[in-house]
Amino acid sequence: MKLIQVKKTDEILEFLNQNRLINLNIIGKIENNSELPIFTDDSSNPTGVLVKSGYMHFLYTENDSFIDAVLEEHMQEGFFGFAGLEESIAHKIKARYVEHWCNPCTIYVYTQPSVELMNGDYDVRAVAYADAAIVDKYYEFRNERSIKAIQSDIKNRPSSAVYIDGEPVCWVLVHEDNSMGIMYTREEYRRKGLAEVVSRDLVQRIIAKGGTPYLQIIGRNTKSPGLAKKCGFTVAGRCEWFGIITGRPKELLDMAEKELSHFKSDYGHPRFRNSEEELELTYFLMPWIPENRDDAFTAHKLNDVDGLDHWTSLMKHSTCIEKPSESMDAWLIRYKGDVVGAALTCFLDDEDGYMHDYYIKPEYDQEQAMWALMQGIKNQDIHFIETLIPVSLSKQFKTMKFRSFGIWDR
Repeated sequence: MKLIQVKKTDEILEFLNQNRLINLNIIGKIENNSELPIFTDDSSNPTGVLVKSGYMHFLYTENDSFIDAVLEEHMQEGFFGFAGLEESIAHKIKARYVEHWCNPCTIYVYTQPSVELMNGDYDVRAVAYADAAIVDKYYEFRNERSIKAIQSDIKNRPSSAVYIDGEPVCWVLVHEDNSMGIMYTREEYRRKGLAEVVSRDLVQRIIAKGGTPYLQIIGRNTKSPGLAKKCGFTVAGRCEWFGIITGRPKELLDMAEKELSHFKSDYGHPRFRNSEEELELTYFLMPWIPENRDDAFTAHKLNDVDGLDHWTSLMKHSTCIEKPSESMDAWLIRYKGDVVGAALTCFLDDEDGYMHDYYIKPEYDQEQAMWALMQGIKNQDIHFIETLIPVSLSKQFKTMKFRSFGIWDR
């Protein structure tokens, strides 16, 4: 199968409307951004649709061959994100590659022709364009690009906010994929029912424009499902936002090269100076929890000399160093209070870290001990760990959920 690039057509929309409630996000992206590239297998009788929006990809199909074509033609190597894919499609893709991150969501849809607004003396209106900076200030996923997206949402789609003394105190917008989101109530105005006020008002505004109000509520959000049901939304299905890593991205290879140089600079010798064995590049995503988790395993970072003797005695089994450098972090792993392992790590950027080495006493559960270490690192707001290991350790690291990217060419 060969995919072709097409424009928005009646045939594409008709295909997506066959499962409309699941595909509301793809339909929204196509309707709101005519510049996004659209790919399909047959313009007159499509069996799948792919919409590319930078890092993110919107995809729907019931044809496994279409998934194969998407992955082979568009995702051979690199980091790729998927936006709101129907659960079964997401699982087929994630089973083939390294899962970089994942946010499972439930899709809630409002299907009634009208909505009852809340009674009360509220100043409810669309969010003013000038107030985009206020919305961005409180946005959970705020970044250098979020203000522009919020401005576009306010300018081009319905929104709703409660204003007090001329300032928005509770609001909800509509994203480019037509989903309701970025809801927020300022702390001092919570528990007053304002979220329901703006939700119902926005539902009315969307219906008035001929749209279908819907939400994608992330699994860890325990409050919004109750609000959605109270406002009349019903569950339409489940989807996932997630990322994958394919091939051997240059970013990972460059990271390994950088950190080996970092080690040599700090310690005066290469990390693998006595080893001629081939090295394997591995990568690890934090949200892994072993079966039958044992909370007796804990890990903490050394902040002073306390515990340094324990750390040095354990690390001598694998690394010829006596103490961590100032640019690296030393970790101790304990089981019921007794020291059973040690590790040496460093942080690379806002989310990524590197593990130079570790040692866990062989009589202790390696998987449980490694999980405790990863949780300790995650608490430092690091979510991904890379390392280079001798190939002889590959099986051991795979047991501990690390994913291999193959031999590293030194």
